[in-house]
Parts: sequence; C-alpha cells; structure tokens
Amino acid sequence: SSHELYPAVSYGIDNVAHLGATSRRGYSPKISALNHSYQDVTDLITQSNVTLTSTLTVDGFPAMVAHDPNALDDPRFVQLNPTWKVVETRSRVAQAGSMNFRKELLKTAGQTIVKIVNAGGRVIAGTDAPIVPYGLSLHAELDSYVRYGLSPFQALQAATWIPAQALGIDQDLGTLETGKLADMIIVEGNPLRNIQDARKVRQVIKNGEVFDLDYLLNMN
Repeated sequence: SSHELYPAVSYGIDNVAHLGATSRRGYSPKISALNHSYQDVTDLITQSNVTLTSTLTVDGFPAMVAHDPNALDDPRFVQLNPTWKVVETRSRVAQAGSMNFRKELLKTAGQTIVKIVNAGGRVIAGTDAPIVPYGLSLHAELDSYVRYGLSPFQALQAATWIPAQALGIDQDLGTLETGKLADMIIVEGNPLRNIQDARKVRQVIKNGEVFDLDYLLNMN
C-alpha cells in the first residue's frame, strides 16, 4: 500500500491510500494544488485494479460532521473517547463553517470517488483514525460517499465486502452467507435507504454471541 500513485501502480502495489492527503513528497499526486483531480487519476486507479482507501475524513471530518452536529452527542462517541478528544473534536467541528477550501477539497475528492466507482474501480472506506475519532469517522466517510453520488449500497460495500476481498478474508467475512463468521450488527432503520441508519446500532453479534448496545457501553 502506498500514498503514491504513478509510477507506483506500475510496480504491483495493491492499494493506494488517501486522495487529498499528501504523498511522502509533501503533496497529493491525486488532487492538484488548485483543487483539481484529473482523468488520469481515475484511469490509473481503475485500469491498474488497485483498491483506493480514500480517507475523506482526513481533510473533511469537521465539515462532514457539521451536516449532522448531533452525531457528537452519540453516547458511543462521548463514552468511548477521552474527554480531551471529545472537546477537541467539538471545537474543530464548530470552526468548520470557515473551512471553505477544505469543503471544496472534500467535494472534489467525493466526485472523484464516484467517477472511480462508476468506472469499475474499488474503493475502501477508511478514515486514518486516530487522527479523526474512531467509529464516528467511518460513518462520516460513508455519509460523504452518498452525499457526493454513490448509492447507500455502494457505500456499504466499501465498508464490508470490498475490504474483506482486498484483505483476502472474504471467505469468512464481508457478506452474510452460510458458513461465514457470524460477525454483524443489527440496526434500527434501513441503511439501504438512509445511510445514516447504519449508525443506529442496537445489537452487535460477534462470532454468534449477541451483545446489546447498553451492555457494551457499560462494560468495565
């Protein structure tokens, strides 16, 4: 896996990480300094068959959560993060209104992801946590995919089947099938209609054992 794009994709890498974040040379090879992402980026990713872990949340987490500030009141975020992280995250989100450049960067990156998926490329939902908060940042990533043009089904695939396939563990994980590990969540609502329903986890099933959300939040 690499932050690079070309010529890295010519030498057998499996995954390209980030769109807007930098390469080791100090700039992004996928989005220009003037906030453009060109057709060669889409072509290099799709034709080389690498997976792209886009990590939109690296640049755009505050802007994305600003669309749904109540997300920061979620007890999972408040209880499972240290107090300083909760305070810092809320402060960053409160300043998101002045982040016009970041918003444009996020929009460009989101549109590029849609082009890649529509051209047959494979995108993996990743976040680069703990730079951004665990858990909540993944849902913000999925929300952004849908906001910029993917269907909820495509967004959910980016967090389940596609990463399992890329990691070579799709025989055990990634889809609900007979013989696979019984690792899944039960949510309220229908994420295929509203991607934000994926956050409404009520039960977690780990290797066939069922845990209620309240139990998990109150574990010592």
